[in-house]
This record gives sequence, C-alpha cells and structure tokens, in this order.
Amino acid sequence: MQNRGQTEEPPESGATAAFRETKARSGSVVLHVRIAGGSPGAADVLIAVGGGPGLSSRYMIDLEQLAGPAFTVVTYDPRGTGRSTSPPPEKSSYGLPEHVRDLDAVREEAGGGHVHVLGHSWGGLVAMMYAATHPDKVNSIVLVNSVPPTWLALMEGKLRVETRIEKLQKEGVLPEALPNESAELRRTLLRAYFSNPDFRFFQKGGEDLEWNSIANRLTNSAVEGYDITAEIGKLSHRVLIVYGDSDPFGLPMVEAVRNALVKARAESVRLEKCGHFWQENPEKFFSALRSFLKIHGTL
Repeated sequence: MQNRGQTEEPPESGATAAFRETKARSGSVVLHVRIAGGSPGAADVLIAVGGGPGLSSRYMIDLEQLAGPAFTVVTYDPRGTGRSTSPPPEKSSYGLPEHVRDLDAVREEAGGGHVHVLGHSWGGLVAMMYAATHPDKVNSIVLVNSVPPTWLALMEGKLRVETRIEKLQKEGVLPEALPNESAELRRTLLRAYFSNPDFRFFQKGGEDLEWNSIANRLTNSAVEGYDITAEIGKLSHRVLIVYGDSDPFGLPMVEAVRNALVKARAESVRLEKCGHFWQENPEKFFSALRSFLKIHGTL
C-alpha cells in the first residue's frame, strides 16, 4: 500500500512522533491506518481499537506519545468511520467477525508480526475476540473501560449511564430538555461520560469526536445478544485492565471482564477522577501502559 509520507501533528493533539498514513484492505472495505514511530524490524507494535461503535480513531491520537524507534503505535478508523470506506449499509457488514478481520488486515499492513492490542470501550470487545480468534498473533492485551463479555452486562451498564445523565439533569449540569439536533445531542450527552462534565478533548473547539450513526446502529444490531465468555475464558495472555473510577458504565462492567478472563494473567489499574476516557487522567494512564508494555526511553 502507498503511504502519504511523514509529517508532524499539531502539539495540541498529543502526538509526539513522526507518523505515516496508509491503507489496509479488508474484503470490500479500505481502512485508513496511521502508523507512528518504529523502524524497520521494530520488535513491539501496539494496535489500538477505538470505541463507539462508530467512533473514528481521532480521539486516540495521544497514544502516539508511546511511540519511538523501538515501539510502533498503530491507530485506524473502523469500517464506516472517519476516512475508512463503508460497506453495504446492512448489519451483516458490521458483525464482530468483520471487525476482527479488519484488525487482522491492519496488523498485516503494520508488518504482520505479533502485536499488542489495546481496546477502548467497544474496541475492548474486538480486542478480546481478536485474541481469542488469533491467540498466536497477540503478545498482550490492554482493555480500557472495556465493554463486558456479554450483551446483558452491557445493557445493565447502559442503564447506569442513563442514571448518570438523569443525575446531571437534576443538578442543572445538563438541560432537562435535551437538544433535538443529533450532533448537539451527542455533544450534550457526551458530558455524562466524564468525571468532570466540562472536560474537552480538543480545546480549540468544534466536534470532540468523529462519530458515524449508521456504523453505530448497524454494529449494535449485528452484535445484539452476544456472549463471548467461553471464548475469552481460554485466553492465557498478559492483560492490563484499565478503568476510570467515575466511568458511568460502572464497576460491574470491569468486574465482568476480569471475572471472564479466568486463565489470563490479568492486572488492573484504577484511574482516579476519570470517566470513560483515559484523557482525564493521562499521567497515570500512560505510566501504567509504559510499565505494562515495558517501554523505555520514549518520553
């Protein structure tokens, strides 16, 4: 695949390493991939899978501060989001097997070796299922505020998010009459996902997140009723479970993930004053990742 050369990201993005952009083909879908740091033959590669479903990888750009000559950080826009192409608009195009296949295509584009896989929120489900499908291709797994291994536990988590929204409405932080316009509604409800509702990803304003409602709806429809407990119960990898103490989905989701990884060598890190996104406590988050991934000399 042809890349678009190297460039530098504006300082506010959190990226600190040179990167290149390329494409990975997965069936009929072409995925936009960004590869930061590393050098030919770099031993360690981390591929990050974003949340939503339906979010582009833009909000994960700060992971590139982990990149260096010996460590590569790869992010990509999932199918139907950002600069990746969209498959036919039907739920069969957005199932978990399709997302797992996409991740493997990205791995091949990044060099085809063994990788560390980081999954945030919805991306945690993809990361866990990828490791269960291709255990020999995964060195370790990082799960950040991951969705749980069952649909039922996820629905219980979503009820806790609704409770958080209602609480903020009663406190006057969120309006009781929510906006009708979809983009404004998303921006309003996003505030409930942070420990500090005034937190912003990008201080210059504009959209905090790039989100595709079609990808979100069809993916949720495709995976409805899922249960991968048996599959991930077989994993024996090293796993780092990272969670915010104020994640509105609640501690039961963290426990569901931890309890399902019965054979894995799992450890947990709690981020104080942090909601669903690690950016509220970046110091502890990146310290934990560097320690777990044994990254040295990339600060």
